[in-house]
Amino acid sequence: MKNARCMLLSRLLSLACVAIPGLVHAQPVPPTVATLPASAVAGTSATLNGTVNPSDHPTFGFFQWGTTTNYGNATPAQSLGSGGSNTNFSRAVGGLLGGVTYHFRAVASNSFHVVAGTNQSFTTPVFSDLNFGYLTKLRFDNIGNSVDVAALLNHSKYINDQPDFKSLRTDFSANDGEECNNCGYVVRGLFIPTASGPHMFYIAADDGGVLFLSTDESPANKVQIAREPVWATRRNYIGEAEGGGRGTPPANRSVPINLTAGARYYIEGVVKEATGGDNLDVAVQGPGDATVADGDRPIFGNRIAIATRVDLSGGYALDFDGFDDRVQAGTSLFFNVTNNFTIELWVNPTGWRTNTVEATNGISAIAGHRYAVFPDHGYDSYYGMDPTGAMDHVGAGLSIGTNGISVVEHGYGYLPTLLVCLNP
Repeated sequence: MKNARCMLLSRLLSLACVAIPGLVHAQPVPPTVATLPASAVAGTSATLNGTVNPSDHPTFGFFQWGTTTNYGNATPAQSLGSGGSNTNFSRAVGGLLGGVTYHFRAVASNSFHVVAGTNQSFTTPVFSDLNFGYLTKLRFDNIGNSVDVAALLNHSKYINDQPDFKSLRTDFSANDGEECNNCGYVVRGLFIPTASGPHMFYIAADDGGVLFLSTDESPANKVQIAREPVWATRRNYIGEAEGGGRGTPPANRSVPINLTAGARYYIEGVVKEATGGDNLDVAVQGPGDATVADGDRPIFGNRIAIATRVDLSGGYALDFDGFDDRVQAGTSLFFNVTNNFTIELWVNPTGWRTNTVEATNGISAIAGHRYAVFPDHGYDSYYGMDPTGAMDHVGAGLSIGTNGISVVEHGYGYLPTLLVCLNP
């Protein structure tokens, strides 16, 4: 009888535990998660998006991503709180390849559950709108003898984007030697980090200069991040400058700026020159880079780029209006080229060029030509590099019109059209 009473009491307590609130804990509800379409998809970067309802428990969210549905990559976890409603979250990823399809999904986790959303995908565009390894150089002449960079920034030529000279540079520098007095330079384009994390930029300029960086690829969002207060010699990034004024911490060095790999950031260096030496050089130390040292080459390679005017519907890569347009590669790229070489390009000429006869001497290819490749003067271009043999150097050019093509050679004392092909 005693055992029966104990069993009955145990049964009643069990029923009471079910009936009385608070005597048992409800099973935790898992978070809900949904993967949203990617945004800001560019050639090397994209932003992954998702939404999570934490279901009243502390929850973290992250993304898995890769070129297949096996993913293989995961973003850092983000705290999404412990609320009971949907919370959107995003994460930018960089280092992507152009023209590749990527898969991703949002994932939510708490102490009890890990829940994955459905798969989404996006395809990065091919970088048809960028030329890597180049920045645009602008030179503004006859703007006064001030050494203050504000004299250029406040000048109508700068404000209205009306340079006297425009070309391309293959690194973040304004020139390779002294070029002008009472002038100013701007070197601008896009900075594209190869790794995510803090970046410190250094500027060396003569005379006063400033360095701007945008939060994105728009010049409208640029802010000053470093300046050269007085002047410094070429590629003198570290310590006090010859002109002084950098101070502590040095004004010519930016604070660490967190940037995303593959994203595009508009960047612009500006310098005002009075007389004497004139230079502008910008270096950077990003994640994994060696410490910047005096004499380091300015930023170059796949971390700089310019946007190209592209009309893919018409099939054009570059569109020249015929007024002071050029793409300048630099003489050092072709120094001492001998024997045969090939220049390949597709051109749609829109006007006539002067017809000349084939010759191996004389000067005939001057007026009326439409140069797709300009025949630089070999002697003038290479004298500083090879003074003893400069007379042996020539510049090759192509004059292209609707009425035919001429191949031109420009050397010491002659500028003939070696080959002529006339359209019927």
